[in-house]
Amino acid sequence: VILVDKDGNIDESTPLLWDYDEVTSAYAYPIDETTLTVQGGTFRTIANRAPRYYTYYQRAIGISRSNVVMRNITHTIEGEGEDGAPYNGFVSISHAHNVLFDSLVFTGHKTYKLLTDKNNSMGTYEIAANNSNALTWRNCTQTNDINDTSRWGVMGTNYCKNLTYDGCVLSRFDAHKGMYNTTIINSELGHMGIQAIGSGDLIIENCIINANRVVNLRGDYGSTWEGRVLIKDVTLNNTGNASIFGGEWYDHYFGYTCYLPSLTIIDNLTLSKKTQITVFPSFGGNDISSTSTNNPVVLPEKVIIRNNNNNYTFSISSNGTIADKVKRIDD
Repeated sequence: VILVDKDGNIDESTPLLWDYDEVTSAYAYPIDETTLTVQGGTFRTIANRAPRYYTYYQRAIGISRSNVVMRNITHTIEGEGEDGAPYNGFVSISHAHNVLFDSLVFTGHKTYKLLTDKNNSMGTYEIAANNSNALTWRNCTQTNDINDTSRWGVMGTNYCKNLTYDGCVLSRFDAHKGMYNTTIINSELGHMGIQAIGSGDLIIENCIINANRVVNLRGDYGSTWEGRVLIKDVTLNNTGNASIFGGEWYDHYFGYTCYLPSLTIIDNLTLSKKTQITVFPSFGGNDISSTSTNNPVVLPEKVIIRNNNNNYTFSISSNGTIADKVKRIDD
């Protein structure tokens, strides 16, 4: 996803992230010069009663143009029963640039188990975004409890750049297949917290997170973040052992090199349950940087801890390879 001017220059905010051996195709989507504003109204979904399979329902407002504002819209759901197929999103954005969602009210969907595998919970969303840039959710909330574990997290995104939550109270922020540059400020995240992989700068400031970790680096996509992470004035409402990052390591080639954040700054963190804080996961104690594996991870360089006013005990990782590599600075 790159932003290109009429002379073919790529905007600095959307750099090329992949080095392709061969380019076989490219698609250009003109950016609309005027802003389209959609505002007001309440939309009600009467929940489907379909069998519990991955047959996603597309009952959504689709946005596939640039320069859009959606404001003061509420979505409710009624009639969820014992069975239901998942939804792909009440608002679905694709191939768009510069979209603002201002004061929208969402409703978290009930989580259903796959009919053929009762251990498999099907993801069902209110917000879906794919291959888009510069998307902002401002002052968005949801009708039901953001910490209700019977409800799925409201957001799922793929291949987006420059995403922002500002003043939101929602059950989840999520990037499945990678994002570049993310800002989450003045917000509260519910039981599914922040799920992310990608690159660039991840900024989390003045937020409440109701989970045991600040960021979960999704293991199903390599637990990778190639860039920097700033965590400032964050309250972690943990119920157990606290960590900055969650994640899993697998001896599997994901198709790209995986990274842990090169620089992590933790500034004025507050815990609800005072325990030792681990920065990086143990990853099973494996030497995840070994080139003899299918997934050698580029290890972090530096962790800076500032304003540790509560004198928490920070541990870099129980993984000795990570702990030996990282330079810790207490500022």
